[in-house]
Amino acid sequence: MKLTKYDWASIGIVVLLFVVSFYLYPSLPEEIPTHWNAEGKVDGYGSKEMIFLFPVISFLIYGLFLVLPKIAVFKKNIRDFKHLESMKFMLVIMFAFLFLATVLAITNYYNRIILMILPIIGLLFFYLGYIMPAMKRNFFIGIRTPWTLADDFVWKQTHALGGKLFMILGILFFLLIFIDPQYLVYLILIKVIGVVVILFSYSYWVWHKQGKKHM
Repeated sequence: MKLTKYDWASIGIVVLLFVVSFYLYPSLPEEIPTHWNAEGKVDGYGSKEMIFLFPVISFLIYGLFLVLPKIAVFKKNIRDFKHLESMKFMLVIMFAFLFLATVLAITNYYNRIILMILPIIGLLFFYLGYIMPAMKRNFFIGIRTPWTLADDFVWKQTHALGGKLFMILGILFFLLIFIDPQYLVYLILIKVIGVVVILFSYSYWVWHKQGKKHM
């Protein structure tokens, strides 16, 4: 298996996350913050072993994407997806930034964690929206409804709309940093659920419309 520049970059980041985790581990208290509310206040604690959570998740995600072209049902569609390598790298980058935000909050260098996380999530949604139209039908990545998985045309149309909506959603996540924290959870839920409902309904509508054409 030939490793690309994205592979080497991803491996380097994952290794760095583990190194930082092992370095910080001895100096951490037995319990560390693991969850923050919308106002940035700690409302959950866990054992200090949780510091390894982000490195482990990053490693598992990288590993999954590494073997995906071999285990996927639509292997050719996965292999032909030109953004697969950069997508894998972007997901690792996202977890690296989430790890950084968490470490800064745990060590009290910066406790407004929500202001760091929202732009990261926004960037991810915008990027996913940008690459979404290029995704081909598969069971692992993309908008997987019963109707997109059943038909290539429905998949293509749904992902064309999904790409636009995800990019808009990404921009809206950036703008959330200016919103009163007490409204954040509700606004995030409304936006995400709204996009899910629109895409789910749209995929059915396209499929139903296609079915009528062939009647």
